[in-house]
Amino acid sequence: MDRLEDEAESFRNMLNPSDREPFALTRLADMQMELHSIQTQRVDTKEMICMKRLQLFLDSMVDFEKTLVAIGFSEAKQAMAYLWASVRFLLKTTNPTEKAFDNVLDTYELLGVKLIKVSEYTNFFREVPAAQEYLVNIYKDIQTFHSLAYKLFFTFRPKLWQKLHKPIWKDLKSTFNHIAESLALHAKDIKQYGEPYRTNCRGYGDSVSDDISDSTVMVNPAEDVEKVLNGMHHYRFALRDLKRNFEEAETKRKVEMKTEVRNWISSSTKIEELQQKFSEARICKGSGRWLFKSYKRVSQWLKEGGGMEEDDEDNEESEDSGNNENINGNGGNGGNANSESNGTEVKKPRKKKPKRQTKGRLSQSALWIHGNRGFGKTILASLVVDELESIRKRGEIPEDSKTYYFYCQEEDVELQTYLGILKGILHQMVKQDDYIVPLCHDKMTQGGCDHLSNADTAKSLIETIVQYNPRQYIIIDGLDECKPIEIRQTAEFFTKLVDTCNNTNQERGQLRLMFMSQDLPEIKNYITEEDAEDAIIALKSTDNAEDIRAFVKKKLLDFRRSGESLGFNLEEEDRMQIESIICRRSEDSFLYAYLAMESLGLHQTKGELLQEIREEILPAQLWKMYEKLLGNLKDKIERETGGDRVWQKSKLLLGWLVCAKRPLKWHEMQAILSFDTQKAEVDFDNLMLKDNVRKYLGSLVHVLDGDHIRLIHTTAREFIVSNKYKNKYIKQNQVQCQLTSLCLRYLSLPSFTNSKDYESSERRKHAKFGWFSFQDYACSKWYSHMDTFIRECSDMFDPGVSEEGGEQGDFIAALQLFVDTHGEEIKAERHAKLEISHIKKFDKMPFYENLLMVWNHIYTHQQSKDEERNKVGIPQIDEALLQNRTAVEEYEPDEKVSGERYIKDFYGLNLYKCRRTLCRYFYVGYDTKAARKSHENRHDRPFPCEVKGCTSAPIGFSTNKDKDRHVRIYHPELSEGPTVFEALSRRQATGPARFTCHLCGKNFTRKINLSGHERSHYGDRPYKCSFCEKAFARMNDCRRHEKIHRKDR
Repeated sequence: MDRLEDEAESFRNMLNPSDREPFALTRLADMQMELHSIQTQRVDTKEMICMKRLQLFLDSMVDFEKTLVAIGFSEAKQAMAYLWASVRFLLKTTNPTEKAFDNVLDTYELLGVKLIKVSEYTNFFREVPAAQEYLVNIYKDIQTFHSLAYKLFFTFRPKLWQKLHKPIWKDLKSTFNHIAESLALHAKDIKQYGEPYRTNCRGYGDSVSDDISDSTVMVNPAEDVEKVLNGMHHYRFALRDLKRNFEEAETKRKVEMKTEVRNWISSSTKIEELQQKFSEARICKGSGRWLFKSYKRVSQWLKEGGGMEEDDEDNEESEDSGNNENINGNGGNGGNANSESNGTEVKKPRKKKPKRQTKGRLSQSALWIHGNRGFGKTILASLVVDELESIRKRGEIPEDSKTYYFYCQEEDVELQTYLGILKGILHQMVKQDDYIVPLCHDKMTQGGCDHLSNADTAKSLIETIVQYNPRQYIIIDGLDECKPIEIRQTAEFFTKLVDTCNNTNQERGQLRLMFMSQDLPEIKNYITEEDAEDAIIALKSTDNAEDIRAFVKKKLLDFRRSGESLGFNLEEEDRMQIESIICRRSEDSFLYAYLAMESLGLHQTKGELLQEIREEILPAQLWKMYEKLLGNLKDKIERETGGDRVWQKSKLLLGWLVCAKRPLKWHEMQAILSFDTQKAEVDFDNLMLKDNVRKYLGSLVHVLDGDHIRLIHTTAREFIVSNKYKNKYIKQNQVQCQLTSLCLRYLSLPSFTNSKDYESSERRKHAKFGWFSFQDYACSKWYSHMDTFIRECSDMFDPGVSEEGGEQGDFIAALQLFVDTHGEEIKAERHAKLEISHIKKFDKMPFYENLLMVWNHIYTHQQSKDEERNKVGIPQIDEALLQNRTAVEEYEPDEKVSGERYIKDFYGLNLYKCRRTLCRYFYVGYDTKAARKSHENRHDRPFPCEVKGCTSAPIGFSTNKDKDRHVRIYHPELSEGPTVFEALSRRQATGPARFTCHLCGKNFTRKINLSGHERSHYGDRPYKCSFCEKAFARMNDCRRHEKIHRKDR
C-alpha cells in the first residue's frame, strides 16, 4: 500500500502550506459535525436542499476506510483524513452559494453511485496483495476530484471563485464523468475477480463490523490468484485506454474551445510579430540595458521587491490575506483550514487601517516612462518584455509569472484604440493560461456577438483574470499614437486595476504596469504629487547616447567589402567623422541615426557618401532626413535599367500605403498594380511585380507575416501626408483621388454587374487568375474614399479648366462609368438630412450632378440600420460579390494556376470570408468553410445554446431571452438558482402522437402544435401583434394578446 500512501502525500503537497496541518488533523467525526451544522442551519433558514445525494458517497467512503484498517494499512487514518477534510471544507465553503453547493452535491452523487462496498471483498485484498491496486486507484480518483475542487474553491478569494465557479465547474464536468467511468471500471473488476473471496452480503445501509475478517469463504488460492493477476493485466490496459481516450478527446475539446475564444476576442494578429521585429532591431549587444542600471525603479519593478511599500507597516499584511484567514470562515487565497474540533489554534488576521480608495492612479506598482519622439522607446519596451522572460527562466521572479504587452500603432486601426488594447491584452491572457478559457467562453456564449466588441465585457474579464494570476506584468507602448479619449480610457482603467489589485491582495505588486510613451497630459492626470517621484521616469537625452554610437559603429560594418560588394573602402578617419556627425546630429533620436545610416547606405560611391556627411548637407531635422532618404532611394532606383518606371511604382506603393483606409496586404497592392484601367482587366501575369516591397520602398517599411506591411515609424506617415513638410514626392490629395478612381473603375467591371453576357465559366476563369483579389477592399472602402475625396480633394479641380488628363480627368471618367454601370440602383431620392457643406465646393464642376447622386446614395446607406450598412449598398455588386467569392472558394490556396503562380499569391491563405462589410473577417477570412459558417451563425443567431451539440437548438437564438428560456426548459441544470424539480404533466394525450419533432424527439397529436413547437426551438416569432408589434411563435398566443388591447379600447 505504499502507492496509496504516496497518493496521500501527493495530495498533501498540493495543499497550501497553511492548510496541511488542519487537513491532516481532520477525522470522520469532524466532517459529520460540519454536515450536521449545515443541515441545521438550512432547516432554521428554511433553505433545505436534497443532501441525500451525499449518502452513497459517504457510506462507501466509511466502508472504504474500515477496509483499509482491516487489511492492515497503518496509514489508513492519515490518508482518509485528507479525504474527510476535503469533503468537510468543500461543503462548508460552498454552502453559502446555492448553485455551487448544489453542483458539489450533484458530483458526489455522480461518484457515489459508481462506488461499491469494498468491505465485502476484504479477504480478496488480503489474500491477493496485488488487488490492493484497486483501492489505490479508487482513492486516487476521489482525490483527483477533490484536487480540482480545492484549486477552485480554496486557492482563490470567495469573490473570485464565485465569478469562476460556474464556467470552470461546467468545464470540469467531462473530467468528473471520466472519474465516474474510472470508478465503475474498478468496481466491475473487483466484483468479477473478488467474487470467490467475497464475504456474506449485508444490507447496504448496515454498519460495517469492526472485525470484518471473521466472515470468509473457501477458495482455491493458487488458481484464483493466477486468474486475478491475468485479469488485472487486462484491467490496467483498459484503465490506460480509458485515460488515453479521455485525454485525447479532452485535449481536442479544449483546443477547439480556445480557438473559438481567440476568434471571438479577434485581437490583432500583429502584436507578437511586432515584438519579434523590435527584438531583432536590437542589433548591438547590451543595447538598452542602461534602463535597468541607470533607473533603479525599473529594476525594482521587474524583480520581487517591485510594488512593495517597504516603510508602510499598515500595508505589511492585507485584510484579505489568505495566509492568515481561516478556511472555516470562507477565507481567500491559501486560507487556513484549521478545525475547531481538534483544538488547533486559529490565528486571526490583524486589523488594518482602511486603505485609501482612488479612482485610478499610478502607484509604486506602476511606472510611466516617457521620452522624446524617435528616442527608441518601443525598442526599450521590447527589451523589458524579453528581460521579464529571461529573469523568469532564471528563477528571479515566480515561474508562473505572466507578461502581457501591446504596441500602439497610429497607422493600424486595430492597434490605436482602447478596445483594441483591451482585446490585445485579453488575447495574450487566454493564450498563456488554459484555466481561464472557460470563463471567456462563457462570456462569449452570453454576449450575442460574433466577436468581442464591448469594452465593458473585456474589462470585466481582465479584472477577474488579474486576480487569478499570482504575478503579471503589463507593458503598453506608444499611447501617444492614440487619440486623447483612447489614452484617457486606457490610463484610467489600467491604473485603477493596479490600485484594485494592491488593495485586495495580500501581496502588493501582484499586477505591475508600465506605460512607455511621449510626455502626455492625459497620463499626468492619473498621477498624484506624492506618487510622481516614484512612478514617473523622464528619459534624458544622454541616456541612449552610447547605444546610438554602438549602432552607428555596427552599421558602418555594412559599408565594408563583403560578398560581391566592394564596399566604400573608408579610412578610419572617415568612419570616425561619420560616427561623430551622426551621433551629434541625432541628439537623443535613435530614429534619426537609423534613417541617416540607411540614407548613406543607398549611395553608390565613396565620394557621394563623404559629400553627404558634410555638416552643411546632412539634414538636421528628422523630416528633412526622411526627404533625404526618399531622394537617395529615388537616385538608387533610377540608376538601374528601367529605374524611372520602378521609381514611379515606388511612389504609387508608398502613396497607397499611407492613404489606404485599412492596412493593405502585399497581394492587394499587387492587384491594384495589375488592374489595367484602360483595358478594364486584371492582368497579374504581365503586370505583377516580381520583387517584394522592400525592393521598392527599402528601409521605409518592414513586412510582417501574412503580407502585412508597416511603415518603419509613424513619423514617416506624418512626413508624407502632412502639408506642413511640403513633401515633394507624394501628394496626398492626388493619391486619394487616384484610389477613389480605382475603386469606382474596379467596381464597374462586368464581374460586378448582372450582365447576362458575363457567364459563370468566365467568372471561374477570372477567379483562377486573381481578378477578385481587390474586391474585399473595393467593396468595403469605396464609399470611404468617396467621402475623403469630397472633403479633401476639391482644390485639385478648377472650374475654368477642362480636366481631360491626370488624376482629375481619370476621376471624372471613372465616376461617369460608375454611374452608367450602377445608376439604376443608386438611390435618386434626396435624403432629408443630406450633408452638403463639403460637396458644394464642386457645384461649378460638370460632374457635380453625378457626384451629388453618388454622395446622396452613400449618405442614405450610412444612415440605415446595421443590417443594410453591412452590405456594399448596391444590390448587383452585393450579389456579384457573393458569386465571385463562391468561384474563388472552388480552389485551394496551394493550387497552382499557371506556371509558378498559386491561388495564395492572389488571395492569401484564407479564402472563406464573412459577408458583412463592417466585420474584420470580411477581409481577414477563415481557412475553412466550417469556420466561416460558425462565425456567420453568430451574426445571424448570436446567442447559441451553452450545451455543445444540443440537438434542440443547433443554430442558436436571435435574442438572449429566447436562449435563457431554452436553457430553463431543456437544460435546467445550467440555469441560475437552485435545482428545480420537474412537474408531472396534468394532461394526457387523447390520441396517437403521430408528429415528431426532428430536433428533440417530442411527439404531438396535431401538426400545428408541432410547427409552433419547432419555431420555439429557434426563437422564431412570425406572428406580430397588430397594435404593439410584439411577436409570438403561435398564432393563438398572438390573438390572446391582442384581446388585451381591445379591452383597453
